[in-house]
Amino acid sequence: MELVHKEGVRTPKPIRSMNGMTVETVEHLYVMATQFVSGEPLEGLEQKPLQIQQFGRVLGRLHEIAKRHTKAFQSYPLAWDHDISHRQFTTGINQEIQQKWQCYMEKLQKLPKDASVYGLVHHDLHHENVLIRDGGMTVLDFGDLRLSWFAYDVAIPIYHATDATTYRQFFKTHFLKGYRMETHMSEDVEQWIDFFLSYRRIYSYLYFYDVLTPEQLTPSTKQALAKMKENILNQE
Repeated sequence: MELVHKEGVRTPKPIRSMNGMTVETVEHLYVMATQFVSGEPLEGLEQKPLQIQQFGRVLGRLHEIAKRHTKAFQSYPLAWDHDISHRQFTTGINQEIQQKWQCYMEKLQKLPKDASVYGLVHHDLHHENVLIRDGGMTVLDFGDLRLSWFAYDVAIPIYHATDATTYRQFFKTHFLKGYRMETHMSEDVEQWIDFFLSYRRIYSYLYFYDVLTPEQLTPSTKQALAKMKENILNQE
């Protein structure tokens, strides 16, 4: 967070502990604190193409910083499959979804990991993790940082923008326009985004299925999961 802040990306300022650390270990948890950040959430983007482009520039800037500091970040302990390898993601899941998941795992294992396409990413930069203040955007929630594909990190805000196909394409077009103002993405790598959008859907479904307790499975949550399951089974 401190590095990207120095490089021009707005982030909350970490608060150091009494030991002078920005991250402390408490039993089996990592704990950090930051200064309060004021701002307004990203809303109504359907009518704000320039704001979508600005959002894309923020992520592009983060990726450009990651590319410039590849050597410093390449030993980062968490990789793309960190949470997957520590969870029984598909236990008790529909067999067809298990098979689809396995296909995604096989494809991901084969994707290249050179520094131009793979590096340290935010991994959760959707519209609810950005605040706007004085015309600038502040990036929140760095708790999911890991080494992964830049194209997947681009797919995440596109996926969370909406399920509506028409608006998703509108968002994607303007987001990538802004993104490319800060860093390079080849047309070949851009083709990976649709794959990662589908992957994000099944990943999110399995993640929620795994972490939600029975008490958290409200009727609306069950309905949302059922819709996700239907979309996964119907996608090619």
